[in-house]
Amino acid sequence: MQKSEDDLRDQWQSRAHRDKWRRMQRLVCDLARRNGHDISMVSGEIHLATRATMHLGDGLNLDQLVSSGIAHRAPPKSSARFMGALSWLGEGPLPEHPIRVEPLPGQRNRYLAERN
Repeated sequence: MQKSEDDLRDQWQSRAHRDKWRRMQRLVCDLARRNGHDISMVSGEIHLATRATMHLGDGLNLDQLVSSGIAHRAPPKSSARFMGALSWLGEGPLPEHPIRVEPLPGQRNRYLAERN
């Protein structure tokens, strides 16, 4: 239980990192608008794989692909389903730019509980 709690606290979305996450998102938004280009990011996560899109305005998007871990065991499939259900609530650290979690290409679910 403690390990899972530590993992959650270390995420960008945690309250401890929320201000840094907002600042990073603003910098990326400004970069995309200044250059007039979409931005794609690739990152890793300890347990789950997913993808998300943040609309930046002016037809520009920030797309993030998240790979699952290779060292950690995959969590139960129910974890991925639970996270997928929560993702329907949406995420909006920058209120003018909500984030939407989308299924990975060829997948029905928004999160995958598989080792990369």
